[in-house]
Amino acid sequence: MARRGKLVLEEYFFGFDRDRPHDLRSAGKTFASVMLGAAMRNGTKIAPETKVYDLLAGMGPFANPDPRKSQITLAHLMTHSAGFACDDNDDASPGNEDTMQTQSRQPDWWKHTLDLPMAHDPGRRYAYCSAWHLGAVRSGERTYRAYLASGNGGQLLIVIPELEMVVVFTGGNYRQGGIWLRWMDEIVGREIIPALRKGTRK
Repeated sequence: MARRGKLVLEEYFFGFDRDRPHDLRSAGKTFASVMLGAAMRNGTKIAPETKVYDLLAGMGPFANPDPRKSQITLAHLMTHSAGFACDDNDDASPGNEDTMQTQSRQPDWWKHTLDLPMAHDPGRRYAYCSAWHLGAVRSGERTYRAYLASGNGGQLLIVIPELEMVVVFTGGNYRQGGIWLRWMDEIVGREIIPALRKGTRK
């Protein structure tokens, strides 16, 4: 947890520490969009309109050739509309998150994704395929606006501008939304914010 640009609390459990990488799942999508914007500001010749297969041609050749693949842009990837056979809400989809996580044939997930067959024309259909999120944190009678990065298992980056506070969780509760979806309100809203407000009054 950080407030006003200063680290307030940092704790690790179950053998993790600050140097051990953690699987952030969909929280990484938010950072990918931010990094694209930062690269553009720094003069890198890349944009939402950049064609994905041109950019990553060095990873080829690719399975399931399809002329539609040449039209996929970074914007399509960022808006879940690339057209791949990839739908996290469809257990039979060859590109869904669980299939990608459990397969061992292709350890490079970029290559795994680019090898997928096409199911739709790029830009024609949305399908969630393993964002900057907006939300709110409830604390007592108050509701605070928040910006979020969120990923399966409990990967949460919560920014609360009004309190000048950032809270980050990483967790291993994959496919157990009933546990980690409560953290924002139950831990941040019921514990952290009241403690912050109490400390501010002293």
